[in-house]
Amino acid sequence: MKKLYALLGLVALVSGCAASRLEDRVIDRSDNLKERPSWAKVEDSGYSCIVGKDGSVKKGVASNGERYFCSLGVFTRSAKKNTNIAQLMKSAETDSKAAIISTLETKLQENTEKATEDFEGDASVLRNAIASSSKGLLRGVRVAKKYWEKKLVNTEDGQSFQFDVYVLSYISEKDLRDSIDAMAKKKSLSPETQELLKKAGSYAFSEE
Repeated sequence: MKKLYALLGLVALVSGCAASRLEDRVIDRSDNLKERPSWAKVEDSGYSCIVGKDGSVKKGVASNGERYFCSLGVFTRSAKKNTNIAQLMKSAETDSKAAIISTLETKLQENTEKATEDFEGDASVLRNAIASSSKGLLRGVRVAKKYWEKKLVNTEDGQSFQFDVYVLSYISEKDLRDSIDAMAKKKSLSPETQELLKKAGSYAFSEE
């Protein structure tokens, strides 16, 4: 009898381990795709990118033409019968744009020293300008791609359904510069600080 109990215990342990190793399974995708698109697999929160006239997006810096900065937003929500996918898309879009704001502000702050190398002004002036007006720099953010998938996921209580929504947003260097001009006028920034902002912003569109 003891051997039987031990065997049953071993079977239960093996079954438990097997269940814990179950992977989440995608059961539906937008546009009837067979796999997640490559642009939705990028792990970076923000990166320089190339946006083609055909709507294609890839990492890198174009040798000529307009330069872009991309950011991927991911929004997850439990799936219910009345789930509004369109609303989830809007939430993911907001998340993607917020990621651009956060990442680009960080890049601007990181490059204040480079931007002020040729100027006599204090770098702290530029940092303060960035911190107080970063959201105003991003009026030109646009959405490039959208995608969602419905998954069967494993939880501590068993299994449940959830939606994962991916939105790729971008801003061009030209739109950033236009936003800086508008923000500088509204904030009454000096011409020197305005030029420093543009110079610091240009580093965000490089691979460095």
